[in-house]
Amino acid sequence: MPRKTIKQKTIQEFIDSIQFKEVSNDDGDKEYEAVVENTTPYNFSDFSLDVQLLDSDNVTIASEYADTSHWDSGAKAKLSFSTDEVFSSIKLKESTIETE
Repeated sequence: MPRKTIKQKTIQEFIDSIQFKEVSNDDGDKEYEAVVENTTPYNFSDFSLDVQLLDSDNVTIASEYADTSHWDSGAKAKLSFSTDEVFSSIKLKESTIETE
């Protein structure tokens, strides 16, 4: 297995630090948001996460996406997703991340 570059490690640590919070609950759908400052040294032209919703047995019960574009280092962005699923935890995985 190839070793991760410093850039890959930095981006993965950044992804791991993102925390979503429930912000609304309308008609069975719940909206989750994370306001995140890009603390990496990279400008993202595209930043898309696969948000895996896990049950209490750590089984993926649904996947959603959260994304933004043109996100410069030091800038803040609001990432969000909505779901009607009941889940215990969230696992974030890189979907598409492109840097300038």
